[in-house]
Amino acid sequence: SGNSIDGIRLYGAATTENVIAGNLIGIDITGMASLYNGDNGISIQNGSFENRIGGDTGEERNIISGNDINGIYINDSDNNEIVGNFIGLDASGMTAVPNAEKGIYIVNSNDNTIGYESSYEPSNFISGNQYGVVITGDIPDPGDPPGTIYDVSMGNWIRYNAIGFNYGGEPAGNTNEGVLISVNSQQNKVGPNNWISYNGTHGVRIDTPLSYYNRIYENYIFENDGKGISLTNG
Repeated sequence: SGNSIDGIRLYGAATTENVIAGNLIGIDITGMASLYNGDNGISIQNGSFENRIGGDTGEERNIISGNDINGIYINDSDNNEIVGNFIGLDASGMTAVPNAEKGIYIVNSNDNTIGYESSYEPSNFISGNQYGVVITGDIPDPGDPPGTIYDVSMGNWIRYNAIGFNYGGEPAGNTNEGVLISVNSQQNKVGPNNWISYNGTHGVRIDTPLSYYNRIYENYIFENDGKGISLTNG
């Protein structure tokens, strides 16, 4: 915590099979107040793969909150796992300590998993941020020549999370969408068993005509300020 750029950065294709567990990232030693990193809490970039953030036990939980940009940022990196963390909450899980932008931001990346394979309780609590989880590929520019090939985000899986709740099951909504699947995002899955509620706009939004074959299934989506599921040219 308190770094001028990222709290933790994994970078490059030779950076693989690392475990980040049991840390306070963007929050002070009490676990209750922001001691923000100037960029992201954790960033995984440029081909780093098969890393794990968090784990199955309370001792492995990271508190990733209060950062100046995103809690977790994944760019051009595949097959990473995010499990068992508080993202946007304090160490008790009860009070919001927001990351300034996204709780989790996935860009041009494939086959990353957010949440357990199965669980009787939520894996990650992603709450209190501007956005909960955002997945996007390349954003086209009007000046791009015909035939331009864009990178996509494909095959990412969001499952068994609480998005907009605190650890006690009370409202702690993200300001905008709980989950936003944006431009050039294809074949991603939201479900099963995400609890997505109390967010400031829609629970889940799929946006732009370049995002297709995404699947939203077997979730509990209620009490969001907008629609439960919004399909905008999706």
